[in-house]
Amino acid sequence: MELYELADTEDPKARQAWLEALRALTPERRLTLVFEMIGFMHHAAVNQIRLEQPGIGERDLLRELATRRYGRELAERAYPRTMTA
Repeated sequence: MELYELADTEDPKARQAWLEALRALTPERRLTLVFEMIGFMHHAAVNQIRLEQPGIGERDLLRELATRRYGRELAERAYPRTMTA
């Protein structure tokens, strides 16, 4: 995927302005934006899970996040279900 494909507009002039703005950023600012986007997506996923499963516990929430990101097998290995008597 090319960087320009991420633009939210098909207007060539707007796309060019967007690319120029990105290119003008310092490497440090670009990295900061990446981490901000990761944080945003994490919180969006957490909020979606909580909407779908009200009252979910923290460990189950983490397992569900891991399931969505890495698949059920890895999530169960990372967050095994505990057996209670």
